[in-house]
Formats: sequence, C-alpha cells, structure tokens
Amino acid sequence: FTGADICHEAGLALPDSTSRPVFDDDLWDFTDVVGLPVQMALYRRRFDFTTIDDPRWRLVVKELILALLAPNHDAVVRLPRAYRTPLHLTSCYHRLYEAGRFFGWLAQRGITTLAALDTHLCEEYLAFRRYVIDSHGAVVGEQSPGVRRAAAQIIVDLVDYRDLFTADRVPADLRPWGGATASAVAEMPCGRR
Repeated sequence: FTGADICHEAGLALPDSTSRPVFDDDLWDFTDVVGLPVQMALYRRRFDFTTIDDPRWRLVVKELILALLAPNHDAVVRLPRAYRTPLHLTSCYHRLYEAGRFFGWLAQRGITTLAALDTHLCEEYLAFRRYVIDSHGAVVGEQSPGVRRAAAQIIVDLVDYRDLFTADRVPADLRPWGGATASAVAEMPCGRR
C-alpha cells in the first residue's frame, strides 16, 4: 500500500483541488469527501494514526483500515475471511479508535509484538472492555454489547487480516473464541423474540 491514494483505492470522491490522503501519512483527512452524511462529525472524518505509538502497529492498523475501505484491492481479495463489501468511513473510524485502545492496553502490559497474543490475552482484553471500573478499581457496571463487540472485533480483524500485515502479525494458529464472530462473543441481542 506504500504511496497509495486512499480515496482512489476506496472509491471516495474528492473535489479536484483538495489534497488527497496518502497511505504513508499519519493523518488521513476525509473532511471534503463528497457525499458524506452531514451528521458525520468532522472529527470522525480525520483518521489520526499517531494515537498508536508503536510505528509497526501503526502500519498494521493503516493496512487494516485500507483493507476495510478497499476490499477489492489485489492484496485483500485473496484473504479468505476479509470483508467483501467496503466499510463506511464511520465504521473505520470506530475500528481505528478501538485499535488505539487495544494497542495501548498491550503496551501497558509490556507486550511489544502481536506474536505474543494468545487466547488468554484476548479474553483479558475483552474483560477489560466489558466492565466499567471506578477510580478504586472496583467493577461498578457493565459496558454495552456494542463496546464489547468493538473490543472483540479488533482482535477478530487482526486474525482475519493476518496475512496482509507486513510489520507485525498475530500467530498463525490464533483463533480466539473458537472463531466466533465479534457479535456472538459480545452476546449481542439477535432481535428475535
């Protein structure tokens, strides 16, 4: 993806005079993309990858976000578990946000490579994101299924897009939660009565 024009790869239209986000940039600015909903906040149109301190992990997240925006790219179509429909910028913004939380959480534990990720750490992260903790470290509530789903989804994405990543990747045999979807792991309500 080095040097890739993000909007071109994702099929996003920009006015001719607008500067275009490039893969190598640490800030992808989609402010002027044509056709975005007016209710999409401006801050969600700017993808700031500097929230991820480790440059290797920053590259992993850039590769993931571009793959989610451009699933028909030659590097992505060969991945068996990759999405086949492009995600909206809002969804990708949320993925970036959760990735920043996840990689920050790993760094706080002294973990410096995705190769160290195992099912136990995946469970720990999900538990960390599942509960609301007060300033004394006591559990005072539970997060919504949406928060739990986001926490599980970043890990599922790192597994599903593993072969795409050039700087660091999870172990080949890692299959947390038995390969269940993030929605199932988060115990999302299914809408049935």
